[in-house]
Amino acid sequence: MSQALFDYVATRCPCCDNTRVTKLGMRGGRAHRFRSGECVEVVRCTNCSHIYPRPMPVLRDTNQGYNRPDIYFEHHNTSQKIEGYRSLLENLVQRLGNRQCRVLDIGSGCGEMLTAARQLGLNASGVETSSVFAEFAREHYDVDVNNCSLEDADYPAESFDVAIMAAVIEHLYEPRSTVREAWRVLKHGGLLWLDAPNEASLASRAANVYLHMRGGDWTSYLSPTFPPYHVQGFTPKSLRYLLESVGFDIVDWRIFPAKTVWPCRKGPLVHFEYYAEMLVHTVERVARTGSYMEALVTKTTARRME
Repeated sequence: MSQALFDYVATRCPCCDNTRVTKLGMRGGRAHRFRSGECVEVVRCTNCSHIYPRPMPVLRDTNQGYNRPDIYFEHHNTSQKIEGYRSLLENLVQRLGNRQCRVLDIGSGCGEMLTAARQLGLNASGVETSSVFAEFAREHYDVDVNNCSLEDADYPAESFDVAIMAAVIEHLYEPRSTVREAWRVLKHGGLLWLDAPNEASLASRAANVYLHMRGGDWTSYLSPTFPPYHVQGFTPKSLRYLLESVGFDIVDWRIFPAKTVWPCRKGPLVHFEYYAEMLVHTVERVARTGSYMEALVTKTTARRME
């Protein structure tokens, strides 16, 4: 008998603590075309519209899920990521008017953000819960990565000017706790930048309808028990609720289309889905909406955490 990968934990809405939900369907295991992962129920909060699995499947060991950078990030272009992060950091530094600002990278992955910060001459530190990813970042980029959660890093209050959460918040089991800690360690007037999939997008809704048609009680939302292990499904409403309830003010907000990734598997059905996804993303670009969100928020002196 194989060792269990997950502990299943009862949870309220991770954004607003509400208990009332609408069931969206099952995801993983029997409710997955390739039988990936384990079957879990996915629900939507009736208050803030946040989407999450219930109960929450928590990896017993982070490295059981995040242990192969070459596979996990196989569709990522490293040089493009570093260049994109350089542009982002330059924009944030310009907003602050401080070339000496201190940067915190929350969920450093393979270290590209920290590499971009170093290239710009910024003082940057990172946290990464996967020891495999953290070691990869140290060995390949010689960057400062602490192998722990942000909460366990125990940084002094108001010690950073900028915090980054790039493709991270959808993986967190307790996103409110991490965002609250980011608020604590940022200086007054400091900036937090983050991005996340937009689960209220046309693409997400269309995929959900499609899977219901094919599988009955299946849903397309999230991937709680198989890669990339997305356990939080943010909508614009739920992400704004989370950020503002912790004490951040919205500075900038952008919703944009995702890129369609060529399928790894072959077959007429897979290719039909690929071209259907391309069509949906084209419609999103025309409608100036999309499957991803970026938020830039600031910690102001006028607010305090709950």
